[in-house]
Amino acid sequence: SSLCRPQRGHHSSPIDLGTMRQLLLPCYAVAAVCPPNSVSFPDAESVSCENPAQLRDEAYSFLSNNMPPWDRLNDLENQHIGGIIVPTINISVASRATPFAAKVPKDVWLDAVLPYASTNEARNNWREKFNALLKPEVAGPSYVAQNLSDAVVHLNSVLWTVLREGQSAVVFKSQQTPLIYDPMSTLFYGYASCTGISIMFVDALRSVGIPARVVGTPAWNGKEANGNHNWVEVWLGSEIDPGCISGKCGWTFLEGAPAGGGETLTNPCDKWFCTNARMAAGSGTQVFSTMFSRTTNDTYYRMSWSPSNLDVPGTDRTAYYQASCTKCGTKGSQAASAQEFLAPTHHL
Repeated sequence: SSLCRPQRGHHSSPIDLGTMRQLLLPCYAVAAVCPPNSVSFPDAESVSCENPAQLRDEAYSFLSNNMPPWDRLNDLENQHIGGIIVPTINISVASRATPFAAKVPKDVWLDAVLPYASTNEARNNWREKFNALLKPEVAGPSYVAQNLSDAVVHLNSVLWTVLREGQSAVVFKSQQTPLIYDPMSTLFYGYASCTGISIMFVDALRSVGIPARVVGTPAWNGKEANGNHNWVEVWLGSEIDPGCISGKCGWTFLEGAPAGGGETLTNPCDKWFCTNARMAAGSGTQVFSTMFSRTTNDTYYRMSWSPSNLDVPGTDRTAYYQASCTKCGTKGSQAASAQEFLAPTHHL
């Protein structure tokens, strides 16, 4: 760690926060300071170089200690989840070797890269297939993404075709959850509604080391009759929030391309749902994102298809979307027509 800690004795005056961040910036490109056989994580002051075997043990403990009760039951009864966890951990650790994934701090990696599931979708070993097909797209012989933003945008443009391996691209089809929403079912059928599209997008990003999580509202304006929606939050850290090096900052949002093509990572107003009518303070809309940790969450994620299930940890993101979407006025993207504002959106 001391390799990355600035020495104040080299300066004639105290180091302010801005200068400190500039001095530490090379440390966030952690591959340059850690031994070849270690795994590195940036943190607030330096860089942590960790033994891969110890990191795998820590990852196993995190997943085991935080898995939902139904996964724990399956693990004890037939080892099904245990058979998923091993490749999950190995690929998650190995994925940190790319330039963009190496920028992800440990708290974000544990909660938004490592987990094998988002909600209560069927469990399957998607990570091996997704990593094998998508890693060459962002860390291959012809192209290596240098930042998280570029990797996210590129993957969202290609994964829906690449993962189908010669079949037609995945498309959006409403009202599919809970029939079709785990990633392998979405691939098999070639379609899903907003929840299935979001889960598949999250899993694709996680498979190459990019932090992502499902986020949504169980009821627009607090009224079930108005429908619901899910989309994706991606952690970009200091790429959008200078100095951010934890999961408490650095998040932005978009939809998987089949559910919301043309959206960017930087403009909240190009999302059809980011409007005063749906998101302003007083609108009644509540927004929650998924988490895996049961010790750092502040609430649970509301599943509109399983409202009595309180076992998916979450965090309340309502204030963030109120602040982000108020600037968009009465209308977000051009896709948000007057008819859509009047009609319920039961996407599930």
